[in-house]
Amino acid sequence: MAYLPDNPAQHLSYPSDMEPAESHLGIAHESGYPTEIPSTDIYQTGGYWLTGTQIMNGVFPSDNVADVAFDPLEELVWCITRMGQLTAFFSVSLERYITTNIPLLPNTYMDEGGSHLGELKQIYPSPRPPEHAVYMLASNALHAYTKFGRPITCAVNKLMVDLECLTVTGPTGATPGLGMGGGVWGTANEAEFCRIFLGGLQPNILELDALDRWGEVIRTIDVGLGGSVVLRSFSSGLCAGNTNGKVMVIDARTPNGIVRELDAHTGEISDITVVPHGYTLVTCGWSRLQDSGLRMDRLLKVYDLRSGRAQVPLSASLDPCFARFFPGCTDRLLAASQAGGFQTIQWGTRVLSPNDIGQLWPSYDRLVALDISNNANGLVFGTETGHLQLYLRDMNICQFNVNPLPTEFASPLAESLWPTNNIGSIAPPSYPLMLVDDPANPLYGTNLMTLGKTAAEAVELQLLAASLHQPAATTPDNLRNPETFDLVERRKAEAANEAVLVAYKPVEYDDYRFSFASVPFAANPPPVTCELTNIPKGLQKLQKTEPFTSSDWPDDLCEPRARNQVPH
Repeated sequence: MAYLPDNPAQHLSYPSDMEPAESHLGIAHESGYPTEIPSTDIYQTGGYWLTGTQIMNGVFPSDNVADVAFDPLEELVWCITRMGQLTAFFSVSLERYITTNIPLLPNTYMDEGGSHLGELKQIYPSPRPPEHAVYMLASNALHAYTKFGRPITCAVNKLMVDLECLTVTGPTGATPGLGMGGGVWGTANEAEFCRIFLGGLQPNILELDALDRWGEVIRTIDVGLGGSVVLRSFSSGLCAGNTNGKVMVIDARTPNGIVRELDAHTGEISDITVVPHGYTLVTCGWSRLQDSGLRMDRLLKVYDLRSGRAQVPLSASLDPCFARFFPGCTDRLLAASQAGGFQTIQWGTRVLSPNDIGQLWPSYDRLVALDISNNANGLVFGTETGHLQLYLRDMNICQFNVNPLPTEFASPLAESLWPTNNIGSIAPPSYPLMLVDDPANPLYGTNLMTLGKTAAEAVELQLLAASLHQPAATTPDNLRNPETFDLVERRKAEAANEAVLVAYKPVEYDDYRFSFASVPFAANPPPVTCELTNIPKGLQKLQKTEPFTSSDWPDDLCEPRARNQVPH
């Protein structure tokens, strides 16, 4: 593990008082020897660069992190805590996107010493673009929220007693989207899922509908008292690992469900991973000692799911507690330990490279969750006390997905605008423009309000004026018609909104859709890093007035701002 590589990236600057060196933080930390830790800005380990760190519990009281996950569509990282905090971070710098609290449901069945509320266990961002949703599994419910933090629905059933894990499948109970597709192989058609399987420390696995009857229990599969602490889907069904060290191969099309049981470990199952469109199963777990204690297995057990036979196990240089196949790879996986070490393992590689073993930046707590991005370039780790760390292998690919969708941001001006409805949606009975005529509004009387009011009056005149196709709507009968009144008020509100949006729209912004993300940039432009001394004398000019909006708007909408002149 090298903090400073021999050939550092050219775009990264390093302190002059720090010399390149080799260090093994994991070995030194376990042996008790003091270690000298450099700055996190230049931390490289296991072939990955540390690009972002964030504290999960920056707003809410501290509690344990339950799960982290990359968004399969947008450049977001999702994280949940056991006591109901949902947080999303944007891009490789882990900028806070949303933070909200999920109301937990009380437990009707609670054993001694348990929590009175159903704690969150796992998060699953939906790969369906129209949904724009994220699923959160609690021990007694399945919550669905929008990516803006608004509740959609919640599935509750008396059979949801002590849930721990979920996975999605196609109509046959296997991995959705079999075959090749656009993007990364193995994750291209994941949006075609129509079943949700829930498992936990309970004697049955629940199969839920994920389409028209979302959240309705279709059937149950009996798995015994060992339950299922982890679920993974593959080409022909499901794999469920229980607390007895066994992995059950499940085919949802059969009456009994379980078609094979594999005795992987003598203790308990810690994690399993399966090639999404293949038949290779890798497990990690504990072995039971003679004194009934548990010891972590250093060997990763490998099985062929077609025959159920054990293959040659994989040896790890750490205590593997988590295992994940890299997307698009059938012979390369990532193993991680609770102490923060991780290792890249590949079949057929005899020589261990220093870039295969890494150690997280010390946070002095236990690793509880990890995930790999869809393009296999990013790793995110979550520790028990809420410390998130993001690592990238290639600094030139600063994204999580192959073709990410644009991310929409909340607007700081949203509360000062009028709510409008799109065509075809249910319209409220009236749309009073209270902000225009309300003297208490701080923007009352400004050119911005005058602009919106003028646009609304122009649309009203256009709708009520006489033409070859309609008479003038000036008679009392036409004015008393509620349908006509609602239509006019709706169009007035939409026109006023559009006028206000265009007023804040920069001239350089030529996208098909306006985004409020450009408003803070126009108000606070980035600093000019170019030195004036390096500019030729013919181009030197101390100040320049550059408008950010159209010059036709008044001064309060287009305030002149001074910026330094730089060469093009």
